[in-house]
Amino acid sequence: MRAAPFALLLFTGCATPEAARTVVGNAAPLSDTAYPALAADAPVTVTTGDAPGPYEELAVLVVGPGRSLSDAEEMAVMHARLRREARRLGAQAVVRVAYHNLGENGTKATGTAVRLLDR
Repeated sequence: MRAAPFALLLFTGCATPEAARTVVGNAAPLSDTAYPALAADAPVTVTTGDAPGPYEELAVLVVGPGRSLSDAEEMAVMHARLRREARRLGAQAVVRVAYHNLGENGTKATGTAVRLLDR
């Protein structure tokens, strides 16, 4: 019975900063820096490419439509969710967005939320 508390203490003490990062909502953090959220109407670029200029990667975002929609509706919902998550993290863009077909479960999108350093 006494080994369990010791094992817990042993493993707790070995945690690295990277291991301490956890998925929050739809975001898996890539940075230890926290930024204030952006205004709800702040512009956020969503692109399958990269952002021009230097940036800091904040988190990997994963979103889906949550229900069966037309292709156009699905894309609009996913882009709105990516923008909302990016704003929550203080990011001005979501780059390298990729779309993954989940069959009858719709589509999900993954991308990297970034904070632009030249703004």
